[in-house]
Amino acid sequence: MANFWEKDKPAKSVGVAQETAGAIQETVENVVQEGGSVLQSVVDQASQLMSSGAEFASDAIESLPSASQVSEAVGDIPSPLDVLTEGVSKVTDAVSDFGTSEFRFFAGNLLNAGGEFTQDDLNDTDIETLKKAVAKAQAEGRSSLDYGDFGTSEQDVLKGGPLAGLFNPELRLARTLGGLNFSVGEEGDVIIRNTYNFNKGKKREAYWQAKKVGDDKKALEILTASISNPVEAASLIGYAKQESLKEEGKPFETEMVINLGKV
Repeated sequence: MANFWEKDKPAKSVGVAQETAGAIQETVENVVQEGGSVLQSVVDQASQLMSSGAEFASDAIESLPSASQVSEAVGDIPSPLDVLTEGVSKVTDAVSDFGTSEFRFFAGNLLNAGGEFTQDDLNDTDIETLKKAVAKAQAEGRSSLDYGDFGTSEQDVLKGGPLAGLFNPELRLARTLGGLNFSVGEEGDVIIRNTYNFNKGKKREAYWQAKKVGDDKKALEILTASISNPVEAASLIGYAKQESLKEEGKPFETEMVINLGKV
């Protein structure tokens, strides 16, 4: 009678490896695309996968095959543990880059313009990304940063999905800060001073003018045309709100004073 491992274990090994890798990939994709309870989702999924991997390893140990059987049956197929380790590593790396500053800055300015954003409104990854960009600019003799320092352009920041910046600190900061100037204080700390507002644009101005004269049909047409690009649509709304507050003589932008410390 053939050994149970010889007939079924290799297939089980392949299946678990593929299932584990697929589950991890699906977890990462869902986190990036859907947002929501991101950290809890990662923790729950990772724990479940690790538990499954541990149970399989325990079962396998009970009927270990010979080295020749494994070599012949499995060949170059990666072990479930290797696949799991690599997948969890990718999830961990993604979580370490997780940040919501662009959403908080947008909402803060939209609902309570006139305040101030500081380094306390950024996470550690944001700060380190800014420090690297500043260090590079200083080495080139500059005291300013632009979209290019974050690997993008003012036009391209609108093209990414609304959640694209959650795990991409460069894109997140480009959307949050845009172009900016920095200086070095007396104690050697790098200080970023900027203003959170929306630049004038053709679509933004058209939407604002339609809203201003009460042409809701035209405003809806413009907004609907941008609905496939939620980031652009949000910028139309933000710009219209900004211009409305400006005409009313109310605060319409938010100051940024960000102390990066020594770079």
